[in-house]
Amino acid sequence: MQKLKFSEVKLSKEYTQNSWSKSHLSCPSPIHIKEKSTIRVYYTSISSDNKGYISFYDVDENNPSKIIYEHDQPVLSSGIKGTFDDNGVFCVSVINRDEQYELYYIGFELSDKIRYKIFTGCAVSKDGINFERVSTTPLLDRVKGQEYFRGGPFVYKKDEGYKMLYIGGGSWVNTPMGEKPEYHIFEVSEIEKFKYSDYLPVKMFDYKLDQHGFGRPVSYTIRDIEYLFFSTRSVETGLYRLDGEVRDSGEQIDFSPLYDATKESELCYFTPILVNDRNFVFFNDGNFGRKKIYVTEII
Repeated sequence: MQKLKFSEVKLSKEYTQNSWSKSHLSCPSPIHIKEKSTIRVYYTSISSDNKGYISFYDVDENNPSKIIYEHDQPVLSSGIKGTFDDNGVFCVSVINRDEQYELYYIGFELSDKIRYKIFTGCAVSKDGINFERVSTTPLLDRVKGQEYFRGGPFVYKKDEGYKMLYIGGGSWVNTPMGEKPEYHIFEVSEIEKFKYSDYLPVKMFDYKLDQHGFGRPVSYTIRDIEYLFFSTRSVETGLYRLDGEVRDSGEQIDFSPLYDATKESELCYFTPILVNDRNFVFFNDGNFGRKKIYVTEII
């Protein structure tokens, strides 16, 4: 078991209801804004009509539990009728390239035969507030075996190019909590901007380990060791729990210090970010980040 050492866990933000959302601060997606000495944390809240909207808040780069600014409106909402994201959006990762923000998200589309489908989109912005979609069609569209889901896009720089981890699947499973989607973790390489190579499998779920899918995969290197962080979705509960491993060996990571510190029974969406040579981590409480975003540091 690989043990990471964490600093004190602090509350970064707690959900408060507003005019456009009724719950959740899901899937914190941080980006360092060096010129402002802040970390911007994008997240998804759920509206009264059960659709996802994306907004953000800024924290001090040296003290990410100190909020500097909270944006009071969504920066991205549902797409136009009939498109892949017409029933809500969910932020997954954000990068800054060519002097613009690239916000990678999943779009929800309802279906008559199955509950919903999930595919990947991207929106760009010069200021990190006013976003425009790159396309009204998915960046990753359906392929054989991934007819229903190609989402959870985590984009990261690797060597001289960019790669994207994502979850993909084409089936549902009956669980004690009702019908749930099945999906594995895959990876693609960017061959030109917003166009990707054929996919490669990274991690496949295992019913014997109480898995039927994974939440937002993250690749991150600490002291020359590359890790794969993700959230495992339980067959028994349908909810996520923190999970991860060393990429080249598969050695599991021990997250028990975070559960002990927060006193939470469920945690999810573990997201590290390098800020001035410090490895901060943002993550959610249970039920897909219903109430809290926590922050700690890998030391």
